[in-house]
Amino acid sequence: MSTPRHLRHTVCILLLLSACARRSADTDDRDKGFAAIAQGAFTEATAAEPEEGRGGVTTWIECDPRWGQVRSLFATVHVDMTNALPPAERLGSLSATLRWDPIALGYRSHSTFPEGFTGAVNIDNVSEGRLDFNLVNPSGVGGQSVLFKVVYDIESEPHLPIALNLEVRAMASAMTFQDLLPFSFVEGCHWVP
Repeated sequence: MSTPRHLRHTVCILLLLSACARRSADTDDRDKGFAAIAQGAFTEATAAEPEEGRGGVTTWIECDPRWGQVRSLFATVHVDMTNALPPAERLGSLSATLRWDPIALGYRSHSTFPEGFTGAVNIDNVSEGRLDFNLVNPSGVGGQSVLFKVVYDIESEPHLPIALNLEVRAMASAMTFQDLLPFSFVEGCHWVP
């Protein structure tokens, strides 16, 4: 009995992502002290809700509300699938880039992905203000979920505004592999004094 081609491709991608994630976890021990910050509890999301009846998916960054009070800030990437229409109501995969001004923010650490997800994080360009990541969950996740957390050091003066932008390059539903980008809304984060 032969395995359908799309399943073989999915398994190959999952194995590759899993290997990359293990390699990243094994070689990036220098920020363990801040891993607890990146994996800690966070406040409710502050992004706009998707418009009713559009079947949309919202992906956004939650800004750390302690801006101006601390020298390190967290940013949390969320997804809301509650308005996605069946059969594409579960997020299966996402590839995205976080961008920021490296003069204003310095990358410190990032969290692991939530249970059920595997993926990879590329920190090679954080000195240029860019962090690429992708994640996949074959069973998918519905509703609202936290996907990823990053901790930054504030490098600029605290009275200057700071922007953190999220660029979603690919997003697909679980099981159906439907492209969710045409139905998605993406919102970045702006800290304003």
